Amino acid sequence: MKFLGRLTGFYAIHLKKRFFLFIDTFQKSLTIAELTVKDELDGKKLPVLIPAGFFSERSIYVRWEMKITPIHLILFFSTLLTTTVAGAMMQGINPLSKDIWKGFYFSIPLLFILSCHEFGHIFAMWKYGVRSSFPFFIPAPNIVGTFGAIMVLRERVSRASHIVKIGAAGPIAGFLAAIPIAILGLKLSYIAEIPKSGGDFFIKLGSPLIFSFIEKIFFGNLDSSKDVMLHPVAFAGWIGFFVTAMNLIPIGQTDGGHIVFGIFPSLHRKISFLFVITLFLLGIFFWYGWIFWGVLTALLGLRKIPYSPQKDAGKGEKAIALLAFIIFILTFIVTPIDIQF
Repeated sequence: MKFLGRLTGFYAIHLKKRFFLFIDTFQKSLTIAELTVKDELDGKKLPVLIPAGFFSERSIYVRWEMKITPIHLILFFSTLLTTTVAGAMMQGINPLSKDIWKGFYFSIPLLFILSCHEFGHIFAMWKYGVRSSFPFFIPAPNIVGTFGAIMVLRERVSRASHIVKIGAAGPIAGFLAAIPIAILGLKLSYIAEIPKSGGDFFIKLGSPLIFSFIEKIFFGNLDSSKDVMLHPVAFAGWIGFFVTAMNLIPIGQTDGGHIVFGIFPSLHRKISFLFVITLFLLGIFFWYGWIFWGVLTALLGLRKIPYSPQKDAGKGEKAIALLAFIIFILTFIVTPIDIQF
């Protein structure tokens, strides 16, 4: 029955007049509700199908507890505004003009990717009855108009399998959302001549493996005098891949850090420290931004997580961790931004 339940997503139970309902939500039977059946069913056995892990008192409680507050809406629409302004300005459009709507080419796909990432986490938390807030989007006066989004976790996740699945759900969802955005955006992009040296400079974006693969499908191999001028939709896809890789860097409290903690709890701090050193080296030799990211993650997340998973991760969780690692390889960029003269 357990095998069929995991395969189909449903478990069959038998009703009596009074019983305790057990569901394998946390990979063990938990008493979650006491139900009373009508008298006419007394003495009879009635098979009932219930979605595995869904019809639980705890998961329903978690769903109803999460509320969208005015601050969520204010931050979201503020981020929509700042990313739209950023999208307009990167096209050379005055954000105070009537053409500001063209900034939606960038803001809408970017917020779609970020939302998919955050709700990937949320749906996984709902499944395992973990309380958290809805995502808070963060507007910012930078080149992309946002610092992303954050959620407030209201309790710690104690099971290794849940830590891995919740940590990986966001990057996997964001990665899958970024792929069609990148494909559409590159279809709208075009090839241009690279400016020759003569006092001018231009910014060249590094391409992760997945982005380079899609580029070659549309444009083939380009010679050194040409490059792809990204449409704002394509740039949103590029940002989506970049954010996915940043979140999967296995340091401290990042998504990648949680995945490592769920698989190798005793090695978590050592792996985090190793990757901080790696970021500093990448910052020295390739892109200075990695030094900032290394300092930030070291300050926020190098401290030891003050608990250990209750149960080791299984083969399924290790497969998910491997998938997350593959996505990290496909999306990581050694030199994200290169200013050339």
